[in-house]
Amino acid sequence: MAYNNKIYSDQGFSTKLLYNRNKPKIRKSKFSDYCKALCKESLITGFPVIASTKGFVRKIVKILVFILSTCGFLYQTSEFLQLYRAYPTMVDIKVENPDVVPLPAITICNKNRQVFLNPPMYNI
Repeated sequence: MAYNNKIYSDQGFSTKLLYNRNKPKIRKSKFSDYCKALCKESLITGFPVIASTKGFVRKIVKILVFILSTCGFLYQTSEFLQLYRAYPTMVDIKVENPDVVPLPAITICNKNRQVFLNPPMYNI
């Protein structure tokens, strides 16, 4: 009967206890076991899915999708930052105040027109 302890990531590399009928052995865990346990408990979205996938081909496909998605994100971020840095921040504004301002010959006031078209119903 074999018994394995869970690998805890708070102490780094931990030991596994393997019980055999003949003689109990203590062996150190492998680095790959530690990485698998760390990935399964990770908060990064793709890591637990990749770590829990059974099958070599499916795992490779999911890793490739994750890497391509990360590369696409980095590409779009770099393009956005280049566009952001290239945007001109200095703007020249010239304000002119002429001495003589020409007035319009005819002025139309909207409020007067509304009153003229819709006379009040009550004359007080």
